Amino acid sequence: LPPRIPFGEERVLAMNPDYIFIPSYKGMDKNLADRYLKNPAFQNLPAIKENRVKPLPAAYLYTMNQHIGEAMLAIMYTVYPQLERNSHD
Repeated sequence: LPPRIPFGEERVLAMNPDYIFIPSYKGMDKNLADRYLKNPAFQNLPAIKENRVKPLPAAYLYTMNQHIGEAMLAIMYTVYPQLERNSHD
């Protein structure tokens, strides 16, 4: 998908995500997460049921540049917390 395409409720419901990653802005993470967590339409989504609405630095979600490697590692360790971090991270 091209960057910054808004997802409407219907699209989120159709995707039935296990995780929802939200852009992290100083002091706004809770407000953004609550838009998903408190939305009645989303209560049956696996991401909501399992409390897997996770903030990631906005630079990781909105840019395809030097942060792409860091973004992939952050997503990997969020989805697979059992993996051990190593000195290459």
